[in-house]
Amino acid sequence: MQAVDALTVSVVVDNSSDMLSTRPAHIASELRVLISAGMQELTGEGLCSAHHGLSLAVTARLGAKERTVLFDAGPDPYALERNVRRMGLDFGNIEAVVLSHGHFDHAEGLLKAIELIRETKRRQSVPLHLHPGVFVRRAIRLPNGDVIPLQEIPSREALSREGYSLVESDRPEEILDGAFFLSGEVPRRSFERGMLNHLRFTPSGDWEPDPS
Repeated sequence: MQAVDALTVSVVVDNSSDMLSTRPAHIASELRVLISAGMQELTGEGLCSAHHGLSLAVTARLGAKERTVLFDAGPDPYALERNVRRMGLDFGNIEAVVLSHGHFDHAEGLLKAIELIRETKRRQSVPLHLHPGVFVRRAIRLPNGDVIPLQEIPSREALSREGYSLVESDRPEEILDGAFFLSGEVPRRSFERGMLNHLRFTPSGDWEPDPS
């Protein structure tokens, strides 16, 4: 691992959008980001879209060099593109994408993300680091016992076809010349029990607990 001189985290998609709360001095408000990107009038259409899920663009500065990864791609291509455009983010700087886990609210923006990445820089391929188990079919069990399947994340074939180079691993690894470290699969050995109503589909055709 390399020691970085600075780390900038741009929240591309998150569950909330709030310009009224107080925040530490080192955190830029949505309004400040939008004005810096060129917004001249405060309108609803000009604001970012909050959506259940997560996507972060993370830039590490090492001396005069910057390395950028996209951590998750949010739940919806529209929200991802809308916020990228309004925030003035250059996705062409993204050198790798990391998917934390195989739920739609972190993965459904992946195909739009690679489109935005290749829009300004026609990279041959972009590494997509993910766990081998992300493609398992998943669902939630409601209090009344009904099972509601979750939207499946894009397939290996679709991701590869659009320009990703899939790097499937459950082990710790350094990426981008040691600028970032991926933990690999984190065993649940602490007080956290996970979401006990989460399920995954087995090869035998049954739903089994998947407390992610």
